Formats: sequence, C-alpha cells, structure tokens
Amino acid sequence: MKIIVPALGTRGDIQPYINLCQGLQKAGHRAVLASLPSARGLVESHVVEFAAIGPDIDLDAETAELWEGASRFWWIGLMRVMQLGARLVEQAFPDLLAVCRGADLIVVSDATAGAAEGDKLGIPWISVTLQPLRVPKRKVQETALPGKISAAVWNVIGGMMVAPINNFRKRVGAPLIRDMTSTGVMSDRLVLLPVSRNVVPPGPQWLASAKMTGFWFPEPASDWRPPADLERFLNAGDPPVVICLGAMSMSGGNAKRAAEIALTAVRKSGMRAVVQGWDTILAGRELPPGTFHAGPLPHAWLIERAAGIVHHGGAGTTASALRAGKPTLMIPHIIDQFYWSQRVEALGVGPAPIPRPKLTVNGMAAGMRQILEDREMQNRAGELGRKIRAEGNGVECAVRHIEAAMTKDWLC
Repeated sequence: MKIIVPALGTRGDIQPYINLCQGLQKAGHRAVLASLPSARGLVESHVVEFAAIGPDIDLDAETAELWEGASRFWWIGLMRVMQLGARLVEQAFPDLLAVCRGADLIVVSDATAGAAEGDKLGIPWISVTLQPLRVPKRKVQETALPGKISAAVWNVIGGMMVAPINNFRKRVGAPLIRDMTSTGVMSDRLVLLPVSRNVVPPGPQWLASAKMTGFWFPEPASDWRPPADLERFLNAGDPPVVICLGAMSMSGGNAKRAAEIALTAVRKSGMRAVVQGWDTILAGRELPPGTFHAGPLPHAWLIERAAGIVHHGGAGTTASALRAGKPTLMIPHIIDQFYWSQRVEALGVGPAPIPRPKLTVNGMAAGMRQILEDREMQNRAGELGRKIRAEGNGVECAVRHIEAAMTKDWLC
C-alpha cells in the first residue's frame, strides 16, 4: 500500500509518526511522511520518505512565541496553539491534496491534516491520537466535579473551533464535522493509541475502533555516533540528570527565566546535569561545574545513561523516560503535558509536577534531589521500565491493526 502520514507539529509531535513510517516500510509498504519543509532533515535522517507541505516556518519558534504571553493561563495558550494548528492544516491543504492523490490510505494525527483530503478524494483514512483523553468512547454522564469542569471547558473550546474548521471544509468541498469531540473528528474505522497498557489502562467506555498498541519507538540508527565530548562527560562521573523543557521553553523571556532557574537549581544542588535546548541563551555562557550543554540527541540513548530526567511532559519524552526506567520530574506547560505529569505522579515514578508558572529554583532543586535520592521511587521506575520493555513492539502492533483495518478484519 501507499500510505500518506501527515504530521504537523514540533519534533515531539512528528517523531512518533516517523517511527510508524519506519514500521510500515519494514512491512513492505510505501510510507510518505508529509510535514512542514523545516522537518525534512529530521525525517530523512531516519531514512523515511518525506513530502513538504504548508508554509516554510520554524514551528518551534512559533509555538514558543504563542506560549510567551500565556504562561499563566494555559487555556489561552491552548486556544492559540489550536488556532495555529487549524491555520496550518488549511495552508497545507493544496500541497497535501496533491501528495495524497493515488494513495491507498491516509493516517491522520491529532492535528487532523489529511482528513479533509481523504474525504474529498475518497481515500480511506484512520486516526492516531497521542492523548488517551481523546480516545473515542461511549457517552456517559460525568458525575465528578473535576470531570464536569473539564467537559465544560472542552465543550466551550470545541464550540469555538467547529465554525472555522467547517468554513475551511466547506471551501474545499469536504463534508462538515459534527463537533470537536473525538467521535466528531476521528475515524470510525480505526483509532490507534501508541501508549503502554502498563502506563494507561484501557478505558471500559472506549469504542471498539480504539486500539492500544504500546509506545512507538524509533528504529536505532546503525550509523549514529554520540558526540565525543558528551561521551567523555558521561564517562567522567556519576550518571547525570537530563533537563529538557521542550519547544515552548526555548525562546523569549520565558525561556531566559526557565534557563536561569534550571542552571541555578543545578548549581544549588551540586549534581551533574546534561541540559538540552536554550542554544542561543546559553551560547558562550559559563555553566555550573558538572554541567554539559547538548544539542538534539536520540532520547533513548541519552536517557538510558541518565540518573533521572526533568522535562516538560511531552508524550514522546515521557515514553522514553518510562521505558528507560528513570524517575522523572515533570514541568508541564500546556495541554496533554498536565495529563502525563499526573500519570507519572500517580504511578509513583516521579514527584509532584511543577507547572511552569510555579517553577522556582528551590522547587526544582528539591524535585531533582528527590528523583536522585528516593530509592522506592527509583525501584518503581525501574520495575515499570522492565514491564514496558517486555511488551511487544508497539509499531509492529500498529502496522498489523492498519493492515487488518483495510480488510475490515479486526484484530483483538
């Protein structure tokens, strides 16, 4: 089959779909990942076929700018990110429509790019969501107050997004959507959730079309070699803490404050650390003793060599940390990062998360000391990592579901 996989987003949003494309290729299919032009290097470095769609922009910088003015009000940031995503889907439509012609299947992510194209061209499409809360489910009456509040917020946000999305779909000749609930924008054929059952148990209200596969991890690159200076640093002392707060913390005033807090917390705690990101901010700056500033690296390779990790709560980084069996301090910024932070705390493999607006030097230093010193937490993280590593290959499971869905021969 020729399968088109549109993935609009930052590196963390794109990486799972690169992993899926690798699995589809291995199974004998032609998989084409379609994304913004800036993603070409990342995609092709994994030996995955790439198609450029949409505007040539730096989405990491765009996302950070949107977050800059909304750090204390997550719902404002959420609306801005959703609006940007809707604009990118619309701007990418002509390019993606051309890429999809002649395809046998389209795999649609949370960004929804590819759904309108599939509907217009009559090409079947399936859905993937990285967010367990978005898995389609039977309607149930929410009775708990937190659930009622969450449902009300999402209903308001969804209501604001339906009109512009339907205006776009009407202009391009695609059927209109009913609403922004999962069943309104997701495939009724197949919805894949690349998450471990040991981390999120399947929900009893999930529809039969929802299939949990296990996490999607990339194929190891046989020719990749770590930087020599980083290897020397890692070999020179105890395993460090890895600190990476994601795209939304990498530029602007918030980034400078976050970098200052992180470096001061490392200096205060006296621990060894590998810091990722903040390239412009940290360029030429003297770092605390025992601190290494690294560029982009394969998550699995770096995290396996760490004592613990401090990160923003993105789905991919969370998955890598859990599989490696490392305790994790979460600094959530927005959307599903709060969900993953709550799961890590509930599983007992990380301390209470620190929302970015409440991040302080003392709080971060205390959290880092806890993941390094709490033996019970380390043991729980190690045991969870062993369970995840013992699971089957999540990508291979997803490929089997995709092949079965095309023949309506469902896998259980």
